[in-house]
Amino acid sequence: MKVQVTELETREVTELETREVTVTRYILTEKVFDLKECPDWAQYAAVDEDGTAYFYMRPPSLSGHGYTCTDDKSYCIRIGTGYSLFDATDWWNSLIERPKKVLEVTMSDIEKKYGCKVKLVREE
Repeated sequence: MKVQVTELETREVTELETREVTVTRYILTEKVFDLKECPDWAQYAAVDEDGTAYFYMRPPSLSGHGYTCTDDKSYCIRIGTGYSLFDATDWWNSLIERPKKVLEVTMSDIEKKYGCKVKLVREE
């Protein structure tokens, strides 16, 4: 099920630079991979120091104030339409990987693929 950014969990964060104003920030969890805007190629997500989060094709490298793509063949795009949307409290540990999908295969699927009946044999 695809979700909107506004459906992600949030946390109240006090920002000292804005005279201790409390603001709402999204929490980067595996649910971001269910966002409508999440591309199929996105395997990782991380938040930079300023609270901007990105999807990454390959594991990004920690560099300065955020994460960067590791090579020229890797893609990354910003999550959401604005900057500083995510809680950056522990940004340097924010890197998450897309959960692996479990492939469910039935006997019927195997029979269709190989064009013959399949029999399970258990040896004792």
